[in-house]
Amino acid sequence: MVWFALVDCNDFYASTFRVFEPWLRGRPVIVLSNNDGCAIARSREAKTLGIKMAEVYHLNIQRYESLNVEVRSSCYAFFGNMSDRVMGILSKYTDGIEIYSVDESFLKFSGFDAHYDLKEHMAMAVAEVLQCTGIPISVGLAPTKALAKVANKIAKKFPQPTGDVHWINTDALRVKGLKWTEIHDVWGIGRRHTWKLLILEEREMQQTFLMDVSPLKLPKVTSAFDFTQLSEQFVRKEFTVVGERLHKELRGIRALDLEKEEANDNMNCARSLKRT
Repeated sequence: MVWFALVDCNDFYASTFRVFEPWLRGRPVIVLSNNDGCAIARSREAKTLGIKMAEVYHLNIQRYESLNVEVRSSCYAFFGNMSDRVMGILSKYTDGIEIYSVDESFLKFSGFDAHYDLKEHMAMAVAEVLQCTGIPISVGLAPTKALAKVANKIAKKFPQPTGDVHWINTDALRVKGLKWTEIHDVWGIGRRHTWKLLILEEREMQQTFLMDVSPLKLPKVTSAFDFTQLSEQFVRKEFTVVGERLHKELRGIRALDLEKEEANDNMNCARSLKRT
C-alpha cells in the first residue's frame, strides 16, 4: 500500500534561532520580515500571548517589551541552510520526497508497511532530525497527501511521548480527524473559499448534488468531514477540478502524487570583463 507523510518543522524560524541561542527555548519569540517591518513567524508561546501574524513591529515595540517577547530579524540564508540539513536527513528514510516549502516536505512510502512499522519508522526520523539539527518536527501519515496534512495538524496539537507522529490508517481515524478539522484549515480551501461553504445551507439544491441526503437545503459546511459529504458534481461545479481532487483525497481516494522538480535546461549568457 502507498502512504504519504507530511513532515513539518515546528515553529521553524524560531526553532532555528533556538538551536544557536538555547536560552530562547520556552520563551516567546517572533521573527520579523525584511527591514523588520512586521511579524512573519511566531513561536507557540508568542501565539499564546495573542500576538498576531503580520503585526507591525514599530507599533507594538512597547507591548512586546512588556510581554518579554524576544524579537529576531529574518536571515533567509540561515533558514535555508537549516532546511537543507533537515531535508537531507529525511531523504534517508525514503527515496520519494517532495520539498513543499522551506519547512515542509511530503514523503512517499510504497510497500514499506510490509517490512516496517511506519509510525515507528517516522518516530526514528523525528528523533534523528532533533538530535542532528535541534529542529523539532511533526509527522502526519495517511493514504493521501490531503489526509497527511490533516494528520500533521493532529500530531502538532496532540504530541505523543513516542514522537510527534499521527497515522490515519483506519476509516474511523479518518472520520474523527476530518470532524475535528475546521473547514478553513483544510489544505486547498483556506479562508478564501470558506465563505462559499458557510452559506451553502441557504441554497436550494437538487438531490443529484447530494450524497445520501434528502433533497432539502444543503447542510452547513463547517468541518472537513462536512465537505466530504457534498457530491462530486457539486464540488466540481463550485471549486473546479482542483476542489474535486481535494474532495477525493479527503475521502481516502488518492488523486495527487509527489511533484517532481524538473531539470532546468535553459542556457544563460553572462558578460565578463574585457581583458586589459
